[in-house]
Amino acid sequence: YWMIFDNGFVKAADLLSKTMMREKPSFWQKNFGEQIMRSLMLTSMDKATYTKGTWKAANNRVVKDVAISALQESKGRRGRKQVCVLLEEMLIQPYAELLTNEIEKILTEWMETKGTDSVLAYVFAALTSCNLLNDSYNYRTFHTAILEKFPSLGFKPGFDWAEALYNAIVSEHDYDYNLNLSEKAIQTGKELAKLINIRLRTLISPNVY
Repeated sequence: YWMIFDNGFVKAADLLSKTMMREKPSFWQKNFGEQIMRSLMLTSMDKATYTKGTWKAANNRVVKDVAISALQESKGRRGRKQVCVLLEEMLIQPYAELLTNEIEKILTEWMETKGTDSVLAYVFAALTSCNLLNDSYNYRTFHTAILEKFPSLGFKPGFDWAEALYNAIVSEHDYDYNLNLSEKAIQTGKELAKLINIRLRTLISPNVY
């Protein structure tokens, strides 16, 4: 109960840093403490609905440093390296907050009427095509950032379908994707991504269109 409902994971990590990783710890002590702390962090996210933001906001500097390192190196269930980036960190400045709020509106509107994850492919395609990302990211990083930022919207952790749809939307070659997608689904996706593109660009530059 203490671990899950009374913020025990963070408290345990804080205690661990003070007992095993205080000033000038021995090599084995520091290494062992970091490994235990990494295990705490990843278990908390898998079993107790902790978020990356929770750990990155820790007051303890040692805990925060280990958290950032552990989250960057964490791997997906299939063994692929999964980069953990917050949605706001992916978007261009100084419009990150403005874009984040608009993305939330788009996703909320869609989930209230359609309730499918395909909207994530449309949004990411729009962000990519209108250069609103501050770096090159893959779909999986974006999907993970959405789950982190908007857990209440009900998007599924699995991303194969939406990832394939995104790849089909942005591909310059017909049928250059992994899953069986209908031509209608792809065309609809391209049209909706274009509409979202216009909506986002108009948000930050009202006179563009």
